[in-house]
Amino acid sequence: KGYRELSVWARGVPDKNGRYPVVQFKVGGGSDPAKKYQASFEAEGDFIKLTGEWARYTVSLAGKNLSSVISAFTFVLRSEDNPSGATFFLSEIEYR
Repeated sequence: KGYRELSVWARGVPDKNGRYPVVQFKVGGGSDPAKKYQASFEAEGDFIKLTGEWARYTVSLAGKNLSSVISAFTFVLRSEDNPSGATFFLSEIEYR
């Protein structure tokens, strides 16, 4: 209770073609009512292109029922955004 956002610091490494990774950060999920155990919420940020500098990214939890968490933190990479793969670093993943 009382958390407003998920916060994560991230930075990317350019691939062999000089492209930085594109990633999405998510929290919650697993809220399919057909499942025996399910989360009470889902929240996701936009797909973003990382840079080589550390930056703080957030996902809003405003108005979310945080009573049941299945997936506390997830990142999504799409092959069309990262055709040569992706290397990136994460730090200080926290609910705030």
